[in-house]
Amino acid sequence: MISLLRQLYPLNRHLVGNDNEKALQMIKMELGDLIIHKYPTGMQCWTWRIPEKWEITSSYIECENGQRFGEFEKHPLHVVTYSLPVDKTVLREELDLHLHTNEKQPDAIPYVTKYYERDWGFCLAKKDIDQLSGKNFKVFIDAMHVPGELLVGEYTIQGESDQIVIVVTNICHPAQVNDSISGVVTAVDLIKMLKKGSLHYTYKFLFLPETIGSVAWMSQNESLIPRIYCGLFFEMLGNDNDHLLQHSFEGNTKIDKIALHVLGQKTENFRATEFRKGPASDEMIFDGPGINKPMINLSRFPYPEYHTSMDSPEIINEENLKESRDILCDIILILDRDRIPVPKFKGPVFLSGYGMWIHWEENRCKNSTIPVNEDNAYLRNIALDYIMILINGYRSIFEIYNALKEKSNFPVELDFVYNFIKQLELHHLVEWREY
Repeated sequence: MISLLRQLYPLNRHLVGNDNEKALQMIKMELGDLIIHKYPTGMQCWTWRIPEKWEITSSYIECENGQRFGEFEKHPLHVVTYSLPVDKTVLREELDLHLHTNEKQPDAIPYVTKYYERDWGFCLAKKDIDQLSGKNFKVFIDAMHVPGELLVGEYTIQGESDQIVIVVTNICHPAQVNDSISGVVTAVDLIKMLKKGSLHYTYKFLFLPETIGSVAWMSQNESLIPRIYCGLFFEMLGNDNDHLLQHSFEGNTKIDKIALHVLGQKTENFRATEFRKGPASDEMIFDGPGINKPMINLSRFPYPEYHTSMDSPEIINEENLKESRDILCDIILILDRDRIPVPKFKGPVFLSGYGMWIHWEENRCKNSTIPVNEDNAYLRNIALDYIMILINGYRSIFEIYNALKEKSNFPVELDFVYNFIKQLELHHLVEWREY
């Protein structure tokens, strides 16, 4: 993951620009079957329009003594993203109106955007602003706003069902890594893991610029809305902080509950917050007006380097990326197998006749896929009775597991419930129902 992250890091990735295509081509090299959609400048996407492409080659602020600051060639964040071109001499009073800094990070260049405004501006570390001397300053930004195409990368893992789970991550934020390409490299690794097996749902991974990318793709794929089941968005996964789960708008949907379960099982500490009260992003499109599909947001927000030049590969811990990837994989795999078993049996199943009864005295079960522990074999045997009662054609596997834990807090895992019900399916004692 770190290798791809370092390749993507220096690119000037924003809404519409040449480096966005370079980024998507790098991702395509990793995955192969990445479809790249193109949406031209001016295209109407619901209430939004695709913006112009922004091209920039150089910039500087030159003091009277010839000293230069704010050079784009030295760091892309030195210029406000989507800044207008400028080439003139200004007084310090006017220059100050176009300068941006981060008082809390005096050595860092802040990240500032003006996508939908028309103005020029520079971003400098506080220590550089303090070095600006003189009364007159030459300001120069060689930039253009020209027609272009907004690009969205789409990778599909086809499942048995046509129901879709949307997975979104952002390719924008130039010369920064945790926000957002830590999510990109995690998604690429996640795809490689998931496509090795067979899946029930169909998964669409979207690599796109924040907000407008999701608006563009969804507005041109409205026919898919009835098939979308839920979604996941993730970013900021490489820094040293506990995970933050931002819930869907409803807050108590299946994807919310599964995420809470996995985080509780996999981490010692995590935080949770309500919809849009964390690092708000593309969930507003998919879990918003007219689509209303639950989407969670997973990150490790906040971190001190956020939206500055200090958000560099040096702050990324690859073990954190791997942990986040594994958590996301578990969420998806539990979601994927969580269907509703419908009983085809009456009365308790004759488990011994099917090799599924746990011989609690000998601590064994003929069916080796049902895990047994010598300390709780007796209770697990009783748990099978409870599971049979809880299979009523309305509860899903995950709901049966939760009901079992609430009922008597049996010492069983989700896999125990799943494997037992799968054994019932093999013996044609249950069938599956979709939500």
